[in-house]
Amino acid sequence: MRFFMKIVSLCILITSQTRGEKTSTTSTSLKEPRAYLTSVVDALWQKIREYGVWNLPVLDVTAEYNTETMGFTLLGPVSFEDGFVLDMGSVALSAHRFSSGASPSKSEIDGEILVQGLQIFRDFRADFTTESRIGSIVLSPVNCAFNIRITKPHNNDTVDYSVGNAYSSTIVWNIRPDDVLTRLMRRSFGHHSTKTTGSLLDDTLQSWMPIFKRMLDEIVPNIKYPELVL
Repeated sequence: MRFFMKIVSLCILITSQTRGEKTSTTSTSLKEPRAYLTSVVDALWQKIREYGVWNLPVLDVTAEYNTETMGFTLLGPVSFEDGFVLDMGSVALSAHRFSSGASPSKSEIDGEILVQGLQIFRDFRADFTTESRIGSIVLSPVNCAFNIRITKPHNNDTVDYSVGNAYSSTIVWNIRPDDVLTRLMRRSFGHHSTKTTGSLLDDTLQSWMPIFKRMLDEIVPNIKYPELVL
């Protein structure tokens, strides 16, 4: 009987230790990953300022309108062209969209980078069938961001990183001349045109990603990646 009880006790001990090892593996984390990613994003913002925000490309966009509203016929193309970045207030890590963790093979840090105070200038030409307009527009997105991901395998010191999924929303138009036709043009964009509101800026934002990636090529190797906390 005593021999049997010893066997049972030994089995319970082994099971307990095994469970403890599994818990330790699944709870593996990184030491201060948010502080690390904040340092990377701060360095990226410094690089962008050195590069010059006005040197970032702004792509041309053409939208075809087809609607009648308030006695006006908006039928024809509107081209937004010859644009440049008028201002960019800051680039910062979002306080809400952030995650980090570790699997048996690698660790990963994900975050969203906010582009705040962005203003894009463009000339526009509206060639409607009834009349035309030539003017300028400043686009200011209320929300503008892109994602960053940094990963590192446990078995070597290679750190991989990527940026992408740029988007904008709730774009404020400051358009000149400010008249009934241009107000209707603004109101109808995205509803009665071949372009969505986001397309005014999203392709431009996405074209910045390779530029930001090259900047990260100089940043990431010089900032120590967080240690694993077992």
